[in-house]
Amino acid sequence: MNTNTMISGYELSYHATKRLQQRGIRTSNLKTLLEFGRVHFHRGREVIFFDHKSSNACEKAGIKGSVIDYCRGLYAVIDGQQVVTVAHRYKHLKRDRKQLAFAA
Repeated sequence: MNTNTMISGYELSYHATKRLQQRGIRTSNLKTLLEFGRVHFHRGREVIFFDHKSSNACEKAGIKGSVIDYCRGLYAVIDGQQVVTVAHRYKHLKRDRKQLAFAA
């Protein structure tokens, strides 16, 4: 078990490594997601996913459109500097309004 796998400054948990393999998600796509994705709170955790600003930043960085489209359908759950899990996004992720209230 390799627990020291790092991608873009985040450590991959054993669970996340297995989910990447099981769900057929390339580590290069996860790297793009972690580097350009937006962070929001969802159910008490940090979730990184793509939005329009992320897509525009990728286009400016010269990343292929097919990679951007694929990354729009992914999300990663983060705990500190560790990726807990990675999955395909099928539903809209609603932001946790409680976290927004504390930030104000």
